[in-house]
Amino acid sequence: MTHTKLHDNQTLYSNQGLKISTSQEATILKTKVTEHSPVAFKHDLIQECGPGLFDTHYPVELGIITQGQLKRSSGDWSAEFNVGDLYLCGIWEPHQSYVVKAPYECCILHFDPVFLTQQLLDDSNQVNLLTAFLTSVESRVHPASEHAQLWLNYAQKLLDLNISKIPNKKLKLKHIGIELISDLISIYKINQDSSNAAHSQNLSGLFDYVFQHKGVCSLEQASKIQKVNKK
Repeated sequence: MTHTKLHDNQTLYSNQGLKISTSQEATILKTKVTEHSPVAFKHDLIQECGPGLFDTHYPVELGIITQGQLKRSSGDWSAEFNVGDLYLCGIWEPHQSYVVKAPYECCILHFDPVFLTQQLLDDSNQVNLLTAFLTSVESRVHPASEHAQLWLNYAQKLLDLNISKIPNKKLKLKHIGIELISDLISIYKINQDSSNAAHSQNLSGLFDYVFQHKGVCSLEQASKIQKVNKK
């Protein structure tokens, strides 16, 4: 990560072409997602309540809460997630989390968006798996009661794989991730057309929120600094 000082309480962060500054502690998530390893697993275990990082990243994110309670916010939207709940985060979506009830535990997957566009729901269906992450933030919140055990079973598969010594763990991780997102799209009947429309609204609205309401530099300022850095 590179950074350029703006003034005493602001730093401009740069990664993969995106530049953000904030008086909060903003970071760009560094996942291990690459072209050759398009899926990465992360296990969060937090012992105390409190805020997480104000964050944004290119890989899309899926999390399954296995212990405690989490509040996530994105723009003017926020929701609380309990054990058995599943949350999604789209491409470059600024977001923040707050552990409401600890200890808190979550199984997290990060995916290369391009990889997901190459995975179709089935042979006769043109819906690709990135569709699940392009819906509006509000529509991604689903009551867990009916499907909580299904998501928790997936979380257990991920935890078991993480500590196993089997060969081809990365390939197995891809298969679990594809199966999980396929189930999610099928259960909630996510539509590709509405997802694409919501995605553009998400990005424009959320970045406006970041620059206008978080005390950060304007898009014009960021553009000027980017030009200076390129020289």
